[in-house]
Amino acid sequence: LFIENNIDSKTYEVIAQSNERIPTRVNHQLIIGHKNTNFPCSINVSLNNSETYQPSNKPGFIWGPLLFDKQYSCSLSILGLLNNMNIKGTLKIFNDSGMVARRKININEGESYNITEEFLRNKNNTKEGMHWYTVESPITGLQAFTIITNNKSKVSSGEHNF
Repeated sequence: LFIENNIDSKTYEVIAQSNERIPTRVNHQLIIGHKNTNFPCSINVSLNNSETYQPSNKPGFIWGPLLFDKQYSCSLSILGLLNNMNIKGTLKIFNDSGMVARRKININEGESYNITEEFLRNKNNTKEGMHWYTVESPITGLQAFTIITNNKSKVSSGEHNF
């Protein structure tokens, strides 16, 4: 749909409307990968209903994997899920030696915070291999996706946060 309608966007919102009760979650497959590969991959996503209970006293915490390797490129996108909410949090990157990067982030509803590989590979983080990110916030309502692409084959793999 994005290509057919010439829409250039990294984020979008799907709205399920009904006169009947709709489910709290709607599962959805995101197809990812380089446009020049014949091997697209996908990530399963649960789209949240705005009526989902959001406890006011529960902090948010999400985490997931990152891969740093000269043969791959890696990207991380963090999204705000709650309607009319601005979510502030702290992103931390870890390798087997401990924390190698930290950044305060601010995400508005329907927006994404995209982390570049240049930030992920900073002067404190020159190690190749598996890394992990965490995002902590005072409230729940964040979701993140990691996409890793082989530089030669352009085959991608993705993972949603835990």
